[in-house]
Amino acid sequence: MITLTPIDPNDAIANGPAVLNQNFDTIKTHIDDLENLLSPVNNSLRLTSLATIPANSIEAATMTLTGTSGLVLTVSPNAGPAVASLDSAGVMTVFKLVATGPGAANKSILQQVEVQGQADFGAVVNFLDLVNLTGPNARLASKYRTLALVNGNMGNAASNPVDISKDNILFLDYSAVSVTSGINLNLAGVADGQEFLFILLRNAASGTSALYNGTTGNEIFAYVDPASGFVTVSSLVEPQFTPAPSPNELSFMKLKYMNIGGGNFRLVVLDQKQTNGVV
Repeated sequence: MITLTPIDPNDAIANGPAVLNQNFDTIKTHIDDLENLLSPVNNSLRLTSLATIPANSIEAATMTLTGTSGLVLTVSPNAGPAVASLDSAGVMTVFKLVATGPGAANKSILQQVEVQGQADFGAVVNFLDLVNLTGPNARLASKYRTLALVNGNMGNAASNPVDISKDNILFLDYSAVSVTSGINLNLAGVADGQEFLFILLRNAASGTSALYNGTTGNEIFAYVDPASGFVTVSSLVEPQFTPAPSPNELSFMKLKYMNIGGGNFRLVVLDQKQTNGVV
């Protein structure tokens, strides 16, 4: 508020300049204070005066938009088409959102989401409720890989253990293997609950189509015995694919990496056909 001193018609003329000058000083002080907030040079408004802002900008602690219909906020670069908007009902329209908050405490929370285009997830996805695949176009695709094995993949001293942490279905081609030791599986990155389907694609050339089974106390495979529960396969036994001579006899193992008790993780055989050493 500006408080000015009026000039009384009965005052002496000599007192006029002092009153006028005081009023001018008061007006100037208030204009200076106003220009600290509103800059005519930069066309900027700084209501909190805490940050340095570019020309044509506003700095404020809060903003309340009170429109009752239509758009209340629009972003139109160079006065062109809108690239973002917010209407009075709270509906925001943007080209893309980038949420970079680190850690679980900063995760974004959305009540409902409908994705009409492709969605790519670059990290772990946790589903805490039903995953419904009953829509008219719903379907499920899974990964598969053909693995051409060599002797360097085999046995306790394998120079190149096979990392299966990113696999699902593996077609195992033993045709270049000439040793009796089984595949040395690198399980370091395998997640609890991960499932695999191993399918024998081709027999070993002159060796054995087997799977290395670790050492005593660090075995890799187990199976389920209804009489006793989970049973670890002895490290002295290497599970093997043993297809019948007929070319139509499929040999496979379906496995699940899991804790069978006491923090002991094994590849548990869920299903198998034409194999030895896993039952």
